[in-house]
Amino acid sequence: MCGPCPDGFSEENDKCVDIDECSEESSCQDACNNVEGRFVCSCTIGYRVDVSDQTACTDINECDEGLDICPQQCMNTDGGYNCSCFHGFTYNDTIDSCIADAVQECEMSSCPARSVCYSNKYGNPDCLCDKGFDFNNSAQTCEDIDECKQGVCTQICRNNNGGYECSCHPGYTLLADRTCQGNVLER
Repeated sequence: MCGPCPDGFSEENDKCVDIDECSEESSCQDACNNVEGRFVCSCTIGYRVDVSDQTACTDINECDEGLDICPQQCMNTDGGYNCSCFHGFTYNDTIDSCIADAVQECEMSSCPARSVCYSNKYGNPDCLCDKGFDFNNSAQTCEDIDECKQGVCTQICRNNNGGYECSCHPGYTLLADRTCQGNVLER
């Protein structure tokens, strides 16, 4: 006498039983995860569920969002990214590092803290700031980039020296792709 079952449930033997939407034709582009009363779509690594329709998977731009481990340059690819180095450096993929091609020329140049000296495309010594810092030409210093102003986190962003940290409001969990997902309440 309680009335009809809520959405996501069907009546069986006078009880409301969860419908496994994933066993039926799911609208998820990649993977379907059945949860009580509904389903949640998920995507393979390098993709995230599109916030507009919750079923499609969109490529994560690891370079723009700072999810890469590239020491200098990052190029987004479909589902991932590739690292490279500025002119004057060679990329070593074994240790994910850029090695300066001509170190001896740089010994005469004084670079600020949080930077490395390298031989630029003209063969002259030049300074390159570490990841998370930009070179201030007028002050000749490496200054912290405030990644939070670039919208890299979906809810809470805390800038720190050379990087940032994402977190979520209460009731949400931070996922590996730095998005926040609402927690499912247990009954």
